[in-house]
Amino acid sequence: MVTYLALGYDTERPYGKMASTIEGEEFRKRKIAFVDGVFGEVLDNLQAPRTHFMLGHFLEQSAASIGSQTLRKIFRVGRGLVEIGQHSYSHPVFRATIEGDVNPISIDEFIVDVKSASEVVEGILGVKPLGLRTPRGYDCDLSDVPRLAQGLVDIGLEYVSSNLRGKDSLCAPFVDSRQPKSYEHVGVPGLVEIPSHGNQDVLYLDAYAHKLLGRGAEDSEKACLHYSELIDLAVEMSKKTTNPVAVCLCLHPWAVMSWDPKMEAHTRLIEHARSKGTNVVSYGTVNQIFRKGSN
Repeated sequence: MVTYLALGYDTERPYGKMASTIEGEEFRKRKIAFVDGVFGEVLDNLQAPRTHFMLGHFLEQSAASIGSQTLRKIFRVGRGLVEIGQHSYSHPVFRATIEGDVNPISIDEFIVDVKSASEVVEGILGVKPLGLRTPRGYDCDLSDVPRLAQGLVDIGLEYVSSNLRGKDSLCAPFVDSRQPKSYEHVGVPGLVEIPSHGNQDVLYLDAYAHKLLGRGAEDSEKACLHYSELIDLAVEMSKKTTNPVAVCLCLHPWAVMSWDPKMEAHTRLIEHARSKGTNVVSYGTVNQIFRKGSN
């Protein structure tokens, strides 16, 4: 069966108090320049579709600095290769995570935050987002909170990517139970869950690796090998099923700036995927493929 590699980038930092500082402004300028420069140019040249999950607060601060029209050009809005999703407005969590540094908010508060993000994204980029990446992510999906799942549908979202990690780590296992699925089993057939697989790429930054793994970060060669091995697993899984198989990555432009500044690992990964017959797609395309296959 066909295999897919979905590239998803949580486009968030800086946000909160840091966003209004001189340090935050400089960081935002560097990240935007990276997205518009080597990041976007390499992926465009590779004809690689991808999804930017935009944080509402980051988008507002960026628009105030450089204007919405410039942002639309930087993020290639309307050019076909880039899907614009959302990542909430203020980056809240509704469950505790192993980091333990953010207090969860209520389900109702979370829905309000996500609704604000959709409004901001549409107002600034002129695109109604259909997908949400939940901040941080969890080691489970939304099956135990169907009210939240329904709330996302009511906002106008078609898919959510919330199952993003393992039980005690930021590495999500690649197993058949973590392929895209509908929330029909909890009474919300209009919403699809798209789990991510493998390491969240922040683990390739020393600060996160020391904090969460107790060691220094591995280099870009190891990162490329790790993600390439997920593709190999997907190809093997596809031989045992009649369903499409997706590898979905949880990446961050601000992290990629550090661990893959020339996008060389990305280039090798995409070339490896295509050599295995794996199609590189956006998360939105995975959503469409799943919906078509489940009807």
